[in-house]
Amino acid sequence: MGNTEITNYTGVAIRIMHLKQEKLRQEDELKYELKEFVYNLSPVSMVKQSRHKLAEDREVQIDLTKIGLNWGANFLIDRILGKNSRLN
Repeated sequence: MGNTEITNYTGVAIRIMHLKQEKLRQEDELKYELKEFVYNLSPVSMVKQSRHKLAEDREVQIDLTKIGLNWGANFLIDRILGKNSRLN
């Protein structure tokens, strides 16, 4: 509703009702934006966002795969040939 001429009480009441609805909508929008802003500033959120960006990087995926394979191989070798093995 733009700038219209109000000539009677009913027009004033309708305009006030529209302005109140607009105010409530803007307040809800501001609350949402503030919550989103605070969430994005939290350290947990920053770590999550960084992790997602790293996970999308192909080189990082390859490096993580190599790390996982090396870890798994070392674990198996330790279990088979290590102190806790039954072969000793």
